[in-house]
Amino acid sequence: MTLLYIFIALLAGLFALFLVSSELSGTLKLSLKSRIILGAMMGFGVIGVSIKAAVISYLTPSETLAMVSTSSRAVNSVRTDHSHIEPRGLSYRIDRESWRSLPVPKEELQDTDRIRKLIKLGERLFFDTRLSSSGSVSCASCHVIGLGGDDGKEVSTGIDGLKGDRNAPTVLNSSYLRRFFWDGRAASLEEQAKGPLVNPVEMGLRSLDQAVGIVSRDPVYVSGFKTLYSEDLNIDQIAKAIAAFERTLTTGLSPYDRFVNGDNQALSASELRGMQLFDEVGCRSCHEDPWFTVAGSSHTSPYRVFPVYQGSDLLERHDLTRDRGRNQSGVWRVPSLRNVAETAPYFHNGSVQSLKEAVQIMATVQRGWTVTREEEAPIRITRDQQGRPILKKDQSLGNQDVEDIVNFLKALSGDIPMITNPWR
Repeated sequence: MTLLYIFIALLAGLFALFLVSSELSGTLKLSLKSRIILGAMMGFGVIGVSIKAAVISYLTPSETLAMVSTSSRAVNSVRTDHSHIEPRGLSYRIDRESWRSLPVPKEELQDTDRIRKLIKLGERLFFDTRLSSSGSVSCASCHVIGLGGDDGKEVSTGIDGLKGDRNAPTVLNSSYLRRFFWDGRAASLEEQAKGPLVNPVEMGLRSLDQAVGIVSRDPVYVSGFKTLYSEDLNIDQIAKAIAAFERTLTTGLSPYDRFVNGDNQALSASELRGMQLFDEVGCRSCHEDPWFTVAGSSHTSPYRVFPVYQGSDLLERHDLTRDRGRNQSGVWRVPSLRNVAETAPYFHNGSVQSLKEAVQIMATVQRGWTVTREEEAPIRITRDQQGRPILKKDQSLGNQDVEDIVNFLKALSGDIPMITNPWR
């Protein structure tokens, strides 16, 4: 039908071209060349407008495009139950009620001999301390796989005992993410793998060329990369190998995933209440399933402003606003909450030791909810115009509510891969 409308528009444009150009040409007594120029200018204009009108009038956006547009829209929105309007900050709506489990990583779907060889090289590089200026620090120094993919410290220790400024993010499930580092400055795992090598307080090499030189002197690396690449060894090959290994570090089979996949007994009553509260409070709008971060989604920004609500003494107590993230703008890449129970301490500066306190802080400064000392949040009673009661839980979390959310977050922990250091 759209082609028919465009064809009709073309005919209408050509007819208008003939009438208008003939009338004006006769009135102005133009030469043949001038008539052609006038006709072309006016005719193409009329035809263009006709086609645009036809397309705008009859071309309907596809269902997929409409869905993406709706899901990615950032608005000052009304809460799902329309009972509360966010006074400040951005709220990102999720028009979806069902929950999702992790998909199979692409690398597992493309399990070829070449990829297996690349992964093996990457595993060796991941644990190789020679890639630091002191010969004592490797990727695995700050990303201890068996401890949850981080190092359990507020900030990591690099060469010569130097301390970084930010908490080490977990490397687990990084294959699902689109942005890396706390400020999201790396757009791929390959780009991320290069950064620590030349960071002066992490691995401290003078240049990426120095890393290539170190690898080039190891006959195992040389022969391994020669079987995969025809060109000379370079830093991109090294980064691809490290990234390929890191993409294997996934943790499925969490109680949450088992529940989503059909096991109704996989979550306890407390975990189910926490799951419902996680959605109701709005945590899910930034920590979107199945990755539990929008940094895994392709239809929305991986970044969020933190904190949304200023003035809380919790921010000052934990010094959470001195570092303002990406370009000091207050914007951060949203971290994943998978295996979050294994990755304390929390936040970008590692200042919060307990998961319970982390939940309280986020509910307060990011969602604007009140955390009370009572076991459960009080019931708020309102009445409609006819005087009939409406019972709603107040926008606050009681002690049991917080415990339930914490228990749900613990249910996001899956089986951590068992990796042996190949250098031992």
